[in-house]
Amino acid sequence: MLHLTYSLIALGLAGHAAADGWDDFTNNLATDLAPIISLFGEQATKQYLSESITWLDYFIFSMAPIGILTALVSAIRVCGSSSLRAFIGRAKEGTGDVEAELLSSTSRDVCELYNKGGITRIFGRPKILEFVHDPNAPDSEFTDPVGMAGISTFRKYAETDHGKDEWEPFPECRDKFPPEEYAPNLSHNVGIKRLDYMWFVMAAILGFVLQAGVLIFAGIATYLLRLEKEGAQPPSYACPMSIIGTAMVCGGMFLCAFLVGESTEERIYARRRDSESSRRSTIYWLQPPQVLGDQTFESFCYVVEGHGGSLSEYVSSWKKDNTTASWYVWLAVSITVVGFVLQFVGFRGTHSAISMAQLGATLIMTVARAALRTQRLDTKENMFTHLGDLKYHIKGHELDWLAIRMGSTQLKNRPQASRKTDSTKIADFERLSWSFHGMAELGEKNEKIKKGLCNRTLSRNFANDMVSVRDMAEKLALAIESVADVFFSTATMKKSWLRADVLSWAVKCGLSFSNGERNIEELSIHFHRELNDFGDDGIHWRLENRHNLEGILGLWLWSLISNHEPVTADYRRPGALDRGTTPKRRIISFDDDLEVLGFNMWNRGSRPYTLKETVKAANDQCNPSTIWHQNDQGTFIPLETDKAPLPGFDGTRYCQLFGWYTGGGHASTSGSTESLTPRQTWAIPATSNTLSLCAQEMLGVFVKSILNATVGIGQVELDSTNPFLKSILVSKAVDAIVASGVASTDDAIWCILPQVVVKERLAGRTLLWHAASIGYEKLVDFLLRDKGSDVEQNNTEFNFDVELGDSERGRTPLWQAAANGHDSVVRILLNHGANAEATDKDEITALVKAAENGCQAVVRMLIERGGAGLSLKSASSRTALHLAAANGHAGVVHLLLEEGADDKVTDESNATPLSLAIDSGHATTIKLLNAHRADHHRTQMSHQSTENDEM
Repeated sequence: MLHLTYSLIALGLAGHAAADGWDDFTNNLATDLAPIISLFGEQATKQYLSESITWLDYFIFSMAPIGILTALVSAIRVCGSSSLRAFIGRAKEGTGDVEAELLSSTSRDVCELYNKGGITRIFGRPKILEFVHDPNAPDSEFTDPVGMAGISTFRKYAETDHGKDEWEPFPECRDKFPPEEYAPNLSHNVGIKRLDYMWFVMAAILGFVLQAGVLIFAGIATYLLRLEKEGAQPPSYACPMSIIGTAMVCGGMFLCAFLVGESTEERIYARRRDSESSRRSTIYWLQPPQVLGDQTFESFCYVVEGHGGSLSEYVSSWKKDNTTASWYVWLAVSITVVGFVLQFVGFRGTHSAISMAQLGATLIMTVARAALRTQRLDTKENMFTHLGDLKYHIKGHELDWLAIRMGSTQLKNRPQASRKTDSTKIADFERLSWSFHGMAELGEKNEKIKKGLCNRTLSRNFANDMVSVRDMAEKLALAIESVADVFFSTATMKKSWLRADVLSWAVKCGLSFSNGERNIEELSIHFHRELNDFGDDGIHWRLENRHNLEGILGLWLWSLISNHEPVTADYRRPGALDRGTTPKRRIISFDDDLEVLGFNMWNRGSRPYTLKETVKAANDQCNPSTIWHQNDQGTFIPLETDKAPLPGFDGTRYCQLFGWYTGGGHASTSGSTESLTPRQTWAIPATSNTLSLCAQEMLGVFVKSILNATVGIGQVELDSTNPFLKSILVSKAVDAIVASGVASTDDAIWCILPQVVVKERLAGRTLLWHAASIGYEKLVDFLLRDKGSDVEQNNTEFNFDVELGDSERGRTPLWQAAANGHDSVVRILLNHGANAEATDKDEITALVKAAENGCQAVVRMLIERGGAGLSLKSASSRTALHLAAANGHAGVVHLLLEEGADDKVTDESNATPLSLAIDSGHATTIKLLNAHRADHHRTQMSHQSTENDEM
């Protein structure tokens, strides 16, 4: 195309040179400058064409145009035939290159991303969100499991009642819809601050006046003023050729702009100024950091709030599927080229003032066209630039930051009467933080907003590494489901829970303000029972709303990271301590004496290095967000309450404590915020990172919740590899957690064990109780040998009382040992004063149960050393002999008979031990009882005979 144009110019110059001579060319440079300069201006032309979407844009471009060559080439690239594209050297060019460079649309191939202050059009599928948040969304959007918290695409929002009240499509766009939701148009909606429509009208009028004025001036100068050129009147052809050529160039430029602009389709919405809604929607654009090709793009967030000065028009642009007829391109090229030749030759023949007038008009319109779109996106409008040092930590937490901001904005925009805090306390929204408060309108709404954002990221195919907590949230969901399966298959669940098909786990979350105010609410996470692959009614629990976990975890983690005030006076120097580097510890108990709980005696012999610390703080400060400082008295107090000058950097005197919601024992984390209550904590150093600790804390809270649905933890046995107690429930749950990837083996144990041990202890099933149940003689002896010394002195409430039975069935350690035949343990317990005649809630004594189970050695010991009564009966009026006979335990029957048990006693059914043995068919027992009766009868007869002889 360039060769053709230059050839035509050369022909024109040759024709003129024949009349005036080649030596005059240099003397007419000013005359030649106007048409020649209009050929160039490539970048300005491409930019204007790519941003032109209306007929008014095309008209402005055609008046006193510049970049004629670029416009012709652009029209051919966009709409030309293959032969035309080959003529300009673009035969191998794909449509994606053309779209990225010349059009305003986005598609599968072309996207727009923010890049260090500008909008860049590149190839690929970007990871960027564009969505609308409706502040007038109904409550069902937050309470419904499938609700999106008022978050939707612009297109869906525009179809709602609120959207129709706020936005109205241009009449010519009402029937235009994009085939699918491509990447958002950042150039039109974010990159360019589009001026009011009247400015475009004024620019069009200015261009028309200038261009028409040049042509009118050409006629006046030639025919009225009769201005001479080089002492002679211009040739008669010069003025008509100038006017006709200029008009043809303008028309050709309009056609070129039209061909380029109309190859895309636009749907334009205008914001209604008469909207009845007092709270308008907010449009968000969120771009996480990413790499496409060899380009790196930083985090970006742009917000358009629905009040004065905001976005007045919203534009969607996509490429048309149909192709323009090639003759339109030929027409545009022909008109433009012929017009340019005529204009050039004509201006060469007219007075130079006419050419200079055209040059002036061209320069003025170039400035005017640029001025229409000089207001661009300012780097300061990227919301992340206002985060200070936090912008270096925002990667992967963009959704969490935005969810908190959206929730805080929603609170700020509520009517004044409905606010829970006054205006002076609501002023600082940059210091909001979201927190997790363990088991159980704004905290929940923040999480629901985050859930809606999560769904949007999934629809945009965000990689997991773009959301910092997504991988961990998926692992946490798997761990929770696995733990639920383990509990229902291993623990002894309450009857009301065994047939449940749906579970609801309520957790407490909240939004905290910098002034100390909190809004804590409950959030429910639901499970449902699922059939396995074999179709049976196996216990397989599945989370219904997994995104809730990602929302809770992400919001909490970002709040912990963003609340990063320095904790040392010299915090600016390298190595200073903040919430990211503060040493972390895990609370495992709040009891005064850790040995009472016996953690070290459970599961695989975990023996952590425990630290006993005293913390003093208000209840609402007892959470993982607080940084603790150890004062001179050795007490850890919240850093905010320490009025003394801070010492130099000493990391050993600062820490963060996790485990407030899962540690064993009693810890109140709600209530009064005024009193500073000292409390004891046992903690271990935490080796996991903050994200893992948050996930493990949530998992521990779930374990604590599901334990409330259990009667007991099920089987406990002696570890085969170590002399420690082993809970099958804990072992299986730990294995499931480790398999999920949430925690290591040691961390998994401390997610579960404190809650399990405390649950058992509160139910009366102490370490002593379990040791006695499984016959762990050494541990029983150890625990009772310490009784009355350190344990009793330090904690009289939770000492190992041999008479303490489980609250569910009232069975004491002695009862358990006797029932299971552990005679050596029974001996130890009897030596420490255990009551041999204590009954359970069914009024069954240890002797009765041991006899029923055939534990002959235990029966002998209970009778001989414990003084257990042989006549004591169960609730069904059966004695030990009844049950031993019914079960065929001949040895026990023989022992009981020798000890004087009454074989004639009857139960509530008038059954004797002999009749029960006969019913059960125990021949040996029957013989024993019959022989005993015979002996007893002979003894009685002998006794009577003796008495008769004496008489």
